[in-house]
Amino acid sequence: MQLLNANLFRLAHELEIRTRKRMDGRNLGQSFLHGKGRGMEFRDVRPYLSGDDIRMIDWNVSSRTGEIHVKEFFLERDLPVLIFLDISYSMLSLDSKKQTGFQLAIFLAYIHFISHNKAQIICYSDKIIANIPPIQSVSQLWKAAKKLQENISFAQETKRGTNHNLPYQYLQEKTQLRSLVYWISDFSLMERKDRKSIHKKHELHACALDSGLEDFHNSKLKSFFFPEPSEISKLGTQYLSRQEQDLDNLKYNFHQNCNFFHVNKDLSKQIMLSLGNSL
Repeated sequence: MQLLNANLFRLAHELEIRTRKRMDGRNLGQSFLHGKGRGMEFRDVRPYLSGDDIRMIDWNVSSRTGEIHVKEFFLERDLPVLIFLDISYSMLSLDSKKQTGFQLAIFLAYIHFISHNKAQIICYSDKIIANIPPIQSVSQLWKAAKKLQENISFAQETKRGTNHNLPYQYLQEKTQLRSLVYWISDFSLMERKDRKSIHKKHELHACALDSGLEDFHNSKLKSFFFPEPSEISKLGTQYLSRQEQDLDNLKYNFHQNCNFFHVNKDLSKQIMLSLGNSL
């Protein structure tokens, strides 16, 4: 797997350049991009730009490089960013789904990093597989991507099941601060449960992946879920197909905070479509 394909790399920088303020976030989160600012935690140094606060000049680096550099800090007001990635067998059984999930997780981590936010990636299947610490530098991002690849390869070999309760439990037990959460999964066999208390505290956004069985579009949700013919029991009772049940449960659990990504289509174009008119 590529760490971050060229189209997504260019898209990340284009979004950061075109949006120097927080997006309205009707689809991919209110805090998808944050403006620059000053906080207490040091982030990095960069070349001086016109308008920068001269009090932030790093004189040690400037004298060493011969060019003026300024210090950057993470914003105290930023929400922690958590990216849950489902690496169960249902997500890894198709290479296209595995690749899309990986690329989307790395893209979200990267776009938040260049926008001065800290994001961490948490992999799960039937248990929490890996908890990659908040990414605070480019080198940490690539190390995180390599670690993510290793965990995906291991999970693919072991063919693990899925426990969709784990992200909720993690948010309830281990996350004290309000967080911006992206949840990447095919949401197969997800149960319908009332999680109002968690949704009230955190901002959750589902990134639902599907491979697509036929050309079918749900115009209301722009869904890429493709239901199979409904099954009929011996008693003649009609049941929803598994795909329809999963979609119905997903809508119930996340309401309007659902983003659908077709794993056989260009991911960068779908991200732009999800952002809609927020640019």
